[in-house]
Amino acid sequence: MPCKNLTESLRLVLDDHEQLLDYKLVKQSCGAAIGGESLLLDYFKGRPFGDILAMNSERFCQMYTVDKRLQFLFLKHFIALSALLRVYTGHEAGGVKDFCTIADIASDNGRISIEAQIAVDAVTEEIKSCGHCGGCGHQNESGNGHKLKRTDKSRKETE
Repeated sequence: MPCKNLTESLRLVLDDHEQLLDYKLVKQSCGAAIGGESLLLDYFKGRPFGDILAMNSERFCQMYTVDKRLQFLFLKHFIALSALLRVYTGHEAGGVKDFCTIADIASDNGRISIEAQIAVDAVTEEIKSCGHCGGCGHQNESGNGHKLKRTDKSRKETE
């Protein structure tokens, strides 16, 4: 039976130069991975978090092409990582009713660990009718899938 908790937990680890070392995105209720705990680690490990913040969803889709079946999951991970970093840097609010809520920030031995809750319904709202991934199974007139539309005010909305 599927759980009714629609919250995901994201744990991100940065080094003392604020480069991504590790992250895990799992269901908060049971700890199950969201398509894999760290789907994007191969792409972003060792990169400054500013590189992730500089990218919007459309650019991410253009730069990191993957199998269409995995694209939706990759976007979920990318959107969650971006949201956490925007809250961490103060570019967005991170309160209890927001898309991303930071629960804990710790620093130890040159590592910064950030734990946050991500609202699943807000992540799926981020992914709109597009022409990029098709990973969600919905198709537009050209036979492609959903378009990414940023709803946060700190980024320009894509058409």
